[in-house]
Amino acid sequence: MANLRQLTTFLFAVLLIIAHLSSSPSEAEPPATTRLPSYANVCDQNWADRAYELTLFSCSQVLRLDPKNAKALLNRGRAYLGLREYRLAEYDLNRANSILTNQIDSHHANAVTYYLRALVRRTLSNSEGALTDVTTAIKIDPHFLDAFVLRAYIYVGDFLDDARAEADYSSAISLDPSISPTYAGRGIVRLNQEKYEGAISDFDRALQDNPFDKLLNGYRIDACRKLPSHCKDE
Repeated sequence: MANLRQLTTFLFAVLLIIAHLSSSPSEAEPPATTRLPSYANVCDQNWADRAYELTLFSCSQVLRLDPKNAKALLNRGRAYLGLREYRLAEYDLNRANSILTNQIDSHHANAVTYYLRALVRRTLSNSEGALTDVTTAIKIDPHFLDAFVLRAYIYVGDFLDDARAEADYSSAISLDPSISPTYAGRGIVRLNQEKYEGAISDFDRALQDNPFDKLLNGYRIDACRKLPSHCKDE
């Protein structure tokens, strides 16, 4: 079933390319300058609705009229990513990144492109490329919380670097202290480093929002066994 879905998506992409190459505006069709904003709005809305196939179609319509529309490339790349078409996603994100690099006023969109390409590259087992991209995203936008979380995940998952992962989770928490999963992530890397007091504190904070999470409770029990004086209920 998965192979059939991937084949269907690939054939759909091929048909979009053929339509792009063979189409020509009809005499009755409004001029491109009139149609482009309408198509761009639909492209944005389709992505906001996470309607991936519709996003592919509507954003491809934008790109038929404006091949260098970075936002449409970005949205289409996101849709391919959602459909797990990683090669097609990387192709669009690379194109978007090339365009956005020269657009000074698109600073956060540029960071998002690097961030998304990092996701794609990590999925394709290119850990070094993913780390480079997400680090670039952070340099462009030092307030990009999701980029700090992704880099922490790459550090601990691909490079076994708990110290750097802890620093990135702490940066994410400083940007928004209300997000529980960042405390859970930091607690795990602190546990790995035998920083039991900090790990217990982080697990307690994460469990405030998810008290029945079996995995988090298991990590907390492990930490409490090492430092029982900090666990009143153990």
